Amino acid sequence: MFSKAHYLLQLRFLVSASNHRFCTDSASKVAATCSTICPNQAEIMTETTIECPRNSSELFKKWGCTENDLLNIFSTQPSLRRAKVTPLLSKLEILSSLGITTSDLVKMIDRRPYLLCGRINKCFHERLEFFMTLFGSPEVLHKAVVKHPSLLTYDFHNRIKPVVACYEEMGIRGNDLTAMLFWRPLLIPRISFNEEKMEFIKKTGVSKDSKLYKYLVVLIGMSRVESIQEKVANLEKYLGCSEHEVWSLLGRLETTLKPRFLLAEKLMEMDLQPQITRSNMIRAMRMKESKFLTVYVKCHPQNVVAELEFYKRVKQLAGASKKAVKGFPF
Repeated sequence: MFSKAHYLLQLRFLVSASNHRFCTDSASKVAATCSTICPNQAEIMTETTIECPRNSSELFKKWGCTENDLLNIFSTQPSLRRAKVTPLLSKLEILSSLGITTSDLVKMIDRRPYLLCGRINKCFHERLEFFMTLFGSPEVLHKAVVKHPSLLTYDFHNRIKPVVACYEEMGIRGNDLTAMLFWRPLLIPRISFNEEKMEFIKKTGVSKDSKLYKYLVVLIGMSRVESIQEKVANLEKYLGCSEHEVWSLLGRLETTLKPRFLLAEKLMEMDLQPQITRSNMIRAMRMKESKFLTVYVKCHPQNVVAELEFYKRVKQLAGASKKAVKGFPF
């Protein structure tokens, strides 16, 4: 038996979801007779007779997908053409309860082709309550699931919960943890910590209160020890200094890089493109100021640029206090 809180959470999702939604009462009646779907249009739901979809294509169409949607879905994951109707219906109902629309579904399958081939219904109710607590609202959870559908497929008890607990123990929780999940969803399957990695974090001298701390922890946690050692060795050779000096330099770089880290967070928060991600972060940090502004700030409409003006103010404050560091050493 699930708690009243669980059913209230489900109700919140059902209220905030789109019109592409299944009718629970009709679905129950259909399931009791021919185990098929309930169409998601209100006027169709009220009809006495509901035509059973014969295959996955018809089921997707009844769920609201267009021919173009089907073309995108089947070209990305051809096996869905042969998917059985009843299991597929169950998964679509789950996505409906999260407010997923047909356009959302196309994006999710493009990002995670095997999404509807796995058991996303496993531990779903427990996963839902956990993510609601983690992300704070149905809207943020919806955004996270659309952007990173793997959140519905990762092993809940053996992967998601232990990783979140690990980060919280290291001082990364709440909005900081949510931001990192948006930034690098692979931190869940790839994260690992041992004594050597913890020692790397200590060597930087970056405190838990620092804005740089969460990025540092995630990058070190996702990287292999050998890779970290190799990069540090390259820096020693490039800069002509000791290992201790390299780690200390990384810790001092926050004053120089803080404005751009703050802007990266703001771009993620506003869901603006392009974003500063792990793959392009080094390039972004090495850009000259004029080019950086052109690529990440001035490319947006004027009203959005106005919201990003805080970057210049933070940059001025940082410039008044930072120590001279010539270039970014990566």
